[in-house]
This record gives sequence, C-alpha cells and structure tokens, in this order.
Amino acid sequence: MFERYLSKSIHEDESVIRLLRPSWIHYRRSLAGFVFCAIVSLFFWYPLHTLGRIGWVLFAAMIAFCVFGLVRLFVIRSFTAFIITNRRIIDIDQRKLFERHVSECPLENIRDIRYNKSGFLHMACNVGTVIIEAGGGTGHLECQDVHNPEDVKDLISRVQHHNKNSL
Repeated sequence: MFERYLSKSIHEDESVIRLLRPSWIHYRRSLAGFVFCAIVSLFFWYPLHTLGRIGWVLFAAMIAFCVFGLVRLFVIRSFTAFIITNRRIIDIDQRKLFERHVSECPLENIRDIRYNKSGFLHMACNVGTVIIEAGGGTGHLECQDVHNPEDVKDLISRVQHHNKNSL
C-alpha cells in the first residue's frame, strides 16, 4: 500500500531486490492490548447502555480508542521497511506516527551479517532479527522480527558478493 512512498528512497540506477517488513509478531503486545480493550468494551456494553447517553459516549470512546490504536499500528508497520537494493541497504524505522528514522549502508561497507532468533514464538514462526555491521564507523542496521532471517542473511551475502564481482 505504501510502496510508492517507500520507492522515493530508491535512486534511479538502483533496483529493489527485496522489501521486508516486520512480522506481526513484532507488534503482538500492542495488538493484544487493543484486542483486550475491545473485549472489555464489549463486556461493559450493557452496564454502559443502562447509563443512557453518557454510557453510549463512553462505549463509543473506548471503541474509537481501539480502532485508532489498530489503525496507528497498521500505519507504523506499513511505513517500517528494510529495503535491499543492488547497491545499498535502506532501513526505515517508523517508531511513532510522527517519528521516522532512516539509515542506509552501501553494500561495499558491510563487514558482517548475522541473525538471531530468541524465544519459542520466534523459533516456531521462523522469525528473527538480521543485524548488519558496517565499516567506517557507521554502526549497524537491524531488521527486526523478519520472516526467514537466515534466507535474508544469505540474500544480502549473495547481493554483496555479486556487487563486488560486478565492480
């Protein structure tokens, strides 16, 4: 849905190899909180209904809070991306509705690529974090809670190797 916006980060001489987003597992606590809020709202629907208009307003406010939270989560996930191109890696972290951090690393600066999976849910769903160490004091990039992290690590290694051979 937001790929057109994300493609603005791509230069004309680049081609996108893969666009990755965090798994919904990354947002499990927030999702559980909003689902719990919706269930509580429905549980209190009848007692609030007996209060009359004020009860309906409170019920509508609780449902609106849940819907807003879910839409906010969807937008944040949609704008969070890890883009692998034939020249560089771009890490776009949408942390809040109005807070975005963008980092990039040219393929030739990559010094180390590793991944980790921790916890039963991550192991069962094959979700993990890919970490890319960059040289030149630029730090590292993290692609959190992505599906098949070992495949992503291998893909980056292949693209980096292909890029070195084509230079």
